[in-house]
Amino acid sequence: MAMLGRARRAIRDIPTTYSSVAAVSIRRATTFAAAVTPYAAPRSRVDSTTQILRLAIYSFKTIIRDIIIAIMNFEKSPQENQETSEKLKPKAATRTVLFDQNGQVAIINVRRHKYYKIPGGGVEDGENIQDAAMREVKEESGCNCEIVGELGRIETEVPIWGMLDISDGFITVVKGDKSQPEYEDWEKERGFEIEWFSDIDTAISTIEGNTVAEPGMASLQERDLNFLKLARDTLNNRL
Repeated sequence: MAMLGRARRAIRDIPTTYSSVAAVSIRRATTFAAAVTPYAAPRSRVDSTTQILRLAIYSFKTIIRDIIIAIMNFEKSPQENQETSEKLKPKAATRTVLFDQNGQVAIINVRRHKYYKIPGGGVEDGENIQDAAMREVKEESGCNCEIVGELGRIETEVPIWGMLDISDGFITVVKGDKSQPEYEDWEKERGFEIEWFSDIDTAISTIEGNTVAEPGMASLQERDLNFLKLARDTLNNRL
């Protein structure tokens, strides 16, 4: 009977939910269509019609993705979803898509646990998110960087760890010479290794093809994959 009640609520609420999710998705997609930075790899000029079509396609993809997530959430009642979220400890963090001057992208291969991540980590007390992002890039890639774009915020529930990861994303570019990171002992133990992929598409396809067995780490890899895709779409959909 409980499942039947949820199904009835889902059917009743679908039109409202779709319109609400679509409106939020359109605003989010428009925000991501920021002006490309001068550090992006050079591209041929396209006419305004093509640019508008690209943005429309990206907006449509975003709407469909968020509607699917909304449908999946009908499996639980609003009260159950709220109770689950309230039990998770929030963690403020930053995630950074880092380019060098040749358009290569920095990805960290966590070899022991067989997943990929982008530079990033928790925000320390008294630290703003921009400073946190640049500090984490230095610690995990060995490079100083400059922030050239923002990617918004992604919240990731990791129930197995009792954590709600709240990450603000940035696009950055290497400032000065590249150097090797000096990892802490716990990072060495996990097998952290910086890899520079030739371009963002190669990085994305590599991570998409990597299956992670541990649920918590799989969630984090998926989060960082989403930030990479947002960075690619932000650059491709410049107006």
